[in-house]
Amino acid sequence: MFKTYTGFEYLCIDIANSYGKDKDLFEDRIQWVLDNIKDLESLVPSADDQPLFLKAVMALRSSQKGNPTGHLISLDAVCSGTQLMSALTGCIKGATITGMIDPNVRADAYTSLTQEMNNLMVQDGLTEITISRDDSKQAMMKGGYGSVAVPKELFGELVGYYEQAFLNIAPGAAELLPEMLSAWNPTKLVNQWTQADGFEVVIPVMDTKSTRIQVDELGGASITVEYKENMPLEFSASLVANATHSTDALIVRNMIRRCSYNKPRLQVILTALENLVDGAMPQSEPTDESIIKYSNLALRFNWIDPVVFGFIDMINVAQIPLWYARRLIKLIKMMLVYPPFDLLTVHDAFRCLAGNGNAVRYWYKEILACIAESNILSCIMSDILGVKGTYPKLGNIGDLIRQSNYSLC
Repeated sequence: MFKTYTGFEYLCIDIANSYGKDKDLFEDRIQWVLDNIKDLESLVPSADDQPLFLKAVMALRSSQKGNPTGHLISLDAVCSGTQLMSALTGCIKGATITGMIDPNVRADAYTSLTQEMNNLMVQDGLTEITISRDDSKQAMMKGGYGSVAVPKELFGELVGYYEQAFLNIAPGAAELLPEMLSAWNPTKLVNQWTQADGFEVVIPVMDTKSTRIQVDELGGASITVEYKENMPLEFSASLVANATHSTDALIVRNMIRRCSYNKPRLQVILTALENLVDGAMPQSEPTDESIIKYSNLALRFNWIDPVVFGFIDMINVAQIPLWYARRLIKLIKMMLVYPPFDLLTVHDAFRCLAGNGNAVRYWYKEILACIAESNILSCIMSDILGVKGTYPKLGNIGDLIRQSNYSLC
């Protein structure tokens, strides 16, 4: 069951987050602020992020006086790399440790990995060694994007326990990594694929070269200069990070499109689409390039993106296939539930006025659910490999994600 909170409660959550309570349940964060509301200023020296904590407390004081503050709260994703790969692969275990499944648990993937590694070592009799959460976090953050060197550097001969623990708690992400790594083509000068909203991802293959240059003005002294050259590489782990980050970017674009929309324009499009579906508007054959492009993308990716609303007008709307029109109508009605508002994004962190916190959390989990139900991973892999194929999912978790409360914290 998706829980909602008031603007004042989101302000309390923001204060607790900057203090260091972001691993607690929302209700516990709110209660902590209420319990300490008279003495919050005195807690500044012990806050994890003192400037942000003080700023949020100042906003709270202003709101207590009935004044608008303009303060932006921040809601961050839980271990976004593993979270996203778990959604793409339909992995219920990975979704659970990244807050996408259990609606009443504030999950912490890094703690889950730490506990699993330590449990595996205890089973093998290595009771004198304890892995720290900080090391697990660094290994998961880097290893989750394809790095082999960082986990080895952190754990040395114990790296096998990391690999097994990661496989145990997030099998979708762990199994996807070698698939992405093996997709590297050592003859390519560029890797490219299309994202679900039509964005074309183009990643040139670059190698670092160096040369020595003699400088006459320095008496013939020479210096070493490094430069990048577009050339084939025998191997690179970059596909893992780039494919994941390109889907991260898709989420950011969709968060903005679904939150910061043009309401009057959307209402006009909704009426036209309903007339088309009801038969009040005669349908015509699609000839408009944008209508053809985005309807084909929707079919291929099983993904409905608001980007198309910028290309629909009262002439080409009649060319929209009925199945596509029905899904667009559903999306518009969902968007209109929340009034439009400005949203600031920094990678997997989203900032908004406190009164819009429910909409941000709602859309983030809904987009993750749509990703879990989409063909995005299969399409990306097909584009990279140049062969059409299907990447099998571990499960159907879209509706479970829709019930989550802690995908963003």
